[in-house]
Amino acid sequence: MKLSQKIAELRKSHNWSQEELAYRLGVTRQSVGKWESDAALPELDKVVQMADIFGVTTDYLLKGNTDGIAANEAAADVQPEQTASATQATAASEATAPCAQNEANEAIDKNSDKKAIAKGVLGLIWAVALAVYLLWSFIGGNWGFTWIVWPIVAIVTAVVTFIFNMCGIDTSDANGKHDRH
Repeated sequence: MKLSQKIAELRKSHNWSQEELAYRLGVTRQSVGKWESDAALPELDKVVQMADIFGVTTDYLLKGNTDGIAANEAAADVQPEQTASATQATAASEATAPCAQNEANEAIDKNSDKKAIAKGVLGLIWAVALAVYLLWSFIGGNWGFTWIVWPIVAIVTAVVTFIFNMCGIDTSDANGKHDRH
């Protein structure tokens, strides 16, 4: 499950609107909408904040680690006399927070690398198509027939994009930037 789907699912499970989640995170409703539609990625500090708000781990949000939900549900069953030890555990977990942030950054960077490769492949397809069109037209003199290159390359691009999306590589973000809200 993608991060966008998890954000939407967790928001709905808390019966919150996009606007309410945005208010809790200190961002605009449009930012939450972009995250849920997979048009942009939230910054790492917002991912950490969402994990706290939803009561899940950042591993669950970023990697799909389902233990994150079980661990936080178990923590919700803690008795009042156990809160002192929980406070000590929280202090210890805050000491390891930089490690969790590094792992989250690596997961986001890994996804960005895949996206860059996918966009490079798609760009290469169009560059080759342009070269074929120009060479075939100039050398062969078939200007009336070479238009067929464009519908073919459009179909090839659609198939390659579909394959990338099936592999979990999103190619829809045209500028490669994350949402900075």
